[in-house]
Amino acid sequence: MSAGDLTDRENVVMSLVWGHQPVTAYRIRRFFAESIVTHFTNSTGTIYPIIRRLVERGLLVSTPVAESGRGAEMLTCSPKGEAAIAAWIRRIDGAEMVLEDPIRTKMSAMDVLPLAERLAWLRDLQAAMTAELIALQAFAERNSDMPYQLLLHDNARSTLVSRLEWVSRALILLTRDEPPQV
Repeated sequence: MSAGDLTDRENVVMSLVWGHQPVTAYRIRRFFAESIVTHFTNSTGTIYPIIRRLVERGLLVSTPVAESGRGAEMLTCSPKGEAAIAAWIRRIDGAEMVLEDPIRTKMSAMDVLPLAERLAWLRDLQAAMTAELIALQAFAERNSDMPYQLLLHDNARSTLVSRLEWVSRALILLTRDEPPQV
């Protein structure tokens, strides 16, 4: 099984199982629900089928919990699953370097708004990003037991701070009389 045979979402689910094993599927759903990352859904219709496929492929091992009245199962990574996670980590994809950014995409069409609305949008964006920095800190404190938490937090915080600086530069450029150029 190569890392390319799995989706990013499947690899993320496996890495969460590996990092918290033994763990229930419900707890994996909670990790997604509590995450500040919004592009991964935590719906039962998404998470449970992924887990089922990973178990069927021998990447995760599911063990019934004896006292569970709900049929709970504890999940662990199999050696095959650990090898797939390692292969996923080792793979460096060019698409991972400059990430998709909906804000950057929106900015490319900002001329559709009058200048006053552009500036208001950027100020609103600054406020939202500042609030997200606060939420990020709270998330880091709630999840201080996660592997590599300090590095993960540093990456997310650095990204948000960099984006905030970018928005500040955009505000300065848009308030000048000349067209924005960097």
